[in-house]
Amino acid sequence: MSMKKTVFLFIIGFILFSCKNDDDCLQDYQEYIQQIDPTIIAEYHILNSSGLINQKYIFNSDGVMTKYVTGSYIINYSYDDFYKLINISKTDLSEILLESADIIYDSNDRVTQIGDKIYTYDTVGDYYISDYNTTTYIVNNEYIQSFEESSYEKYYGHPIIQMTFFEGLKEVYASGGIGVWEYEVEELSHHYNYDGNNMLSSGPSRVFQFDDNISSLKSSLSNLHYVYGFIDNSEIRSHLNILMNTNNRTNMTFGMYGPESREYYYNFNTNGLPIEGFSRGVYTGIPETNWFNMSYYYYQGDVIPE
Repeated sequence: MSMKKTVFLFIIGFILFSCKNDDDCLQDYQEYIQQIDPTIIAEYHILNSSGLINQKYIFNSDGVMTKYVTGSYIINYSYDDFYKLINISKTDLSEILLESADIIYDSNDRVTQIGDKIYTYDTVGDYYISDYNTTTYIVNNEYIQSFEESSYEKYYGHPIIQMTFFEGLKEVYASGGIGVWEYEVEELSHHYNYDGNNMLSSGPSRVFQFDDNISSLKSSLSNLHYVYGFIDNSEIRSHLNILMNTNNRTNMTFGMYGPESREYYYNFNTNGLPIEGFSRGVYTGIPETNWFNMSYYYYQGDVIPE
């Protein structure tokens, strides 16, 4: 018997036991059926190498992700009535608050602040720039007496399409009484290649490929894909990556860092939606590991394990 049939039998049994008469039972059952949409994701579970649940993504009745759960903490996502993200908070497993950041927008729904970090939009250059900081360092050796390092982050256009970090305008003073100033600009860039549907690459290290099947994890109702580009917390951004994609990832290569890659495949239900995912490691085109079950997808009406 399938999990879907099992849950329906359980619900029907509960309704029959709790309702007062046949008419009430029929009405309760019909209302329940109308509320269930088997194409809307309810939870997404990632497994560890032992096959145990390692991470959970929990979605509301509209298929919008509201909670990310690990073995040690929970990340909560709060939205306004129009599904605009307004707060990200972190709690322990007892739901004691550890961190919280409000997301603030201007009148054009552009992000202006996340927590303590402020973003300013340049209408002429069509980019955002974050906090600007200057630090003076004193180095006592025969070559350098002091230098200043100014750093900021600059976001071009839609931040998920390209996010670039610029670090460092260094003014270096050469000692020895010569009094020569040398100017050096150091640029550290991190680009996201996003075609509007899928994250095709993340920096020089990760390149992704996708199938043509629809992923059930991405929601068009919320503005999470927009806010994502502003989030500088790598812990949060890493688990949001998969929610940015319209299709299902089939391959990840590590670009300039070596010939390793990962391959993925999925089993699908009768609605054409993934129900479980598998992965294996590949080196120079040759599989290094066997396929292992990495994830499960649960839709409204499914029995969901703890």
